[in-house]
Amino acid sequence: MSKPPALGRHRVGGAPNDFHTPRPGAQASDAAAVQARHVLLKMIFNKGILRLTVNGVPPQVAIPFKAQGVRNMKVAYVFRNNMASTFQLATMILPQLENDTHGVEVVGMFFFDDNVYCLREGDSIGERLARVAEDRGMLLMICDQCSLRRGLAEGDFDQCGSGSVKATGTVRGVVAGCFPQLYEALGGNPPDQVITL
Repeated sequence: MSKPPALGRHRVGGAPNDFHTPRPGAQASDAAAVQARHVLLKMIFNKGILRLTVNGVPPQVAIPFKAQGVRNMKVAYVFRNNMASTFQLATMILPQLENDTHGVEVVGMFFFDDNVYCLREGDSIGERLARVAEDRGMLLMICDQCSLRRGLAEGDFDQCGSGSVKATGTVRGVVAGCFPQLYEALGGNPPDQVITL
């Protein structure tokens, strides 16, 4: 929050845990300026005004504040590097998605090499991610060649990139493919940013 409301006290706990306690007995309109900051890119990508109406709130009542309208940026993640799915995904991105604190709309995830293993049926990370993906309509795609090499797809190597390779032994909702299938799958809901980890 770049400018807290004027009427009362404001405690910053880090979004979405900011609290505003109106002045006891206050009855008036108030406003606060909000902005979202991307921690890694160190840039502000959305600003807005939150308008409040205070109607004689009794003393000692804290009203939880949750910024709205910051989820207009769409991102897709590509998990390419060693352990990206067990570190960045499992300990940062996934918990934030589950708690609705990630700050952007994730439209899809594409997994390469050993990162596909987190989407095996019964894998705790994969099962949690499948629930989030199902709730949000998020694409989960595994590289067809990588998956064939690891026993998580059915088909032949000469079918890679054609859309004929099928994921198998994975959590629900996972599809196998290559870049043509990724572009087609995200074409109706394209990301603003693609982040490779």
